[in-house]
Amino acid sequence: MTIPTGGPVVLLAPPFDYTSGLYGFVGVRAYRNQPPLGLGYLASALRDAGFPVRLLDAAAEGWDVGRTVNEVLALQPSVVGVSAITLEAPSACTLLRALRPRTKALLVLGGAHANSYWETVPTECPDADVVAVGEGEQTLVELCRAHARGSPVWDIAGSVARRPDGTWSELVERPPEPALDRLAPPAYDLFPHAKYVPLPHRRKRLPATAMITSRGCSYARCTYCEMSNLVRKHYRRHSPARVVREMKDLLALTGAREVYFQDDIFITDPAWVEEFCDRLRAERLDVLWSCESRFVGLSRDLFRRMHDAGCWRIYFGFESGSQESLDAIRKGFTLAQARQAARDARAAGLDVVGFFMLGLPGETPEMGRKTIEFARTLGLNHAIFSLTVPHRNTDLYEICREAGTILRDQDYFSRRASYVPHGYRDAAQLERLRDEAYRRFYLRPAYWWQCLRDLKSMDDVRYYLSGAASLFSFLGGRRGTGPPPYMGPRTRINRWSCLGL
Repeated sequence: MTIPTGGPVVLLAPPFDYTSGLYGFVGVRAYRNQPPLGLGYLASALRDAGFPVRLLDAAAEGWDVGRTVNEVLALQPSVVGVSAITLEAPSACTLLRALRPRTKALLVLGGAHANSYWETVPTECPDADVVAVGEGEQTLVELCRAHARGSPVWDIAGSVARRPDGTWSELVERPPEPALDRLAPPAYDLFPHAKYVPLPHRRKRLPATAMITSRGCSYARCTYCEMSNLVRKHYRRHSPARVVREMKDLLALTGAREVYFQDDIFITDPAWVEEFCDRLRAERLDVLWSCESRFVGLSRDLFRRMHDAGCWRIYFGFESGSQESLDAIRKGFTLAQARQAARDARAAGLDVVGFFMLGLPGETPEMGRKTIEFARTLGLNHAIFSLTVPHRNTDLYEICREAGTILRDQDYFSRRASYVPHGYRDAAQLERLRDEAYRRFYLRPAYWWQCLRDLKSMDDVRYYLSGAASLFSFLGGRRGTGPPPYMGPRTRINRWSCLGL
């Protein structure tokens, strides 16, 4: 085994202003939902291998590219690993371009964007020395060992690298770790926890933090998801005992009073969730938690068990009020099942948030309004209406090319329409429908009466006041366009997908 020498490995989340970049809000508090847990897993693997590690979250710190470069150079790194989702990719490439002439460190780019577009990333981001693809723990350890001993890095599985002649190596895929409990928990101690302020609709109590219990997606059939073709056969999960133990340690470290689980589908196996809830209740932790999930086959009894174990909110991807559209994007449920799931979760005491997509292929304004009406009838605590974004490497992209006009395909969280179906006149009509959806859902007496009935504590009061402030700021048009942070668009790519995770 090579004994690491030289400077530390610096793991980095690139600069990005989530508040203005996602929502167009200027002069409001900058929100950074959660720590980039993928970088935390990488940091743990590197430390276990004997490498000194520093973790910098430029977005959470509020640094621009210049400040970030100075912070990195001050650490005199031997390796710099930058992780980016598609939204952050331009910033990551700009950062690497600024670093390249000022350091001899090995520059590695990874994350969800690199996973999906590794074949084009070397062209998009030519200043990277290596692009990490797939799960990154062992890949990064091997890259750092090779670099430390002066060996070539272009023959390491799970990555592509630039050779001395300027060509890039071929990808040799690395099998994923089959047993997640073998992995050390993320290096939570390296995160600036005080900097993470979740969006108001993402938490009820502060401090709040995040965890993840699985990798991949147990469903992975949705046509719009970039990860569907990558992760379906590789779904794995930590044991309930491991998750509760990690949760207990995380709360002790951070003082957090709430945890958001980042899993795409938290309730994959009801028996797993039941054991998790039983173990969590036995620990008597003062913590609330929330999660996202599919709802097919879930019972009111299971929702009640989750509520009794501290779950206060669940997020469901209802997506559309048109069964035809649901079938076309392969959601695998009916409108009747969606209504029943919302009723059952609410009856069990859970807040329910619904995700909806407007502007799907084949949709007309009339069909879009059916989605709005459907959302209004579900008894939801909140609804999030997103404009459809067709991404390359998805089935939806090819469908959209035939059934409308793709205006841009990497504007992941854009407030503007990225795609216009044939049924709409133009992008402006679709954007107006999105704004109409928010007005018609939130500005109705029945909704506000439901909010008043749901008030049970001062935490609830603070939560709704924060949301109302964002809502009326958005509707008043004083801070730009697009949904306010309170009702931001759904994240379609896991935040854990960092440097190949």
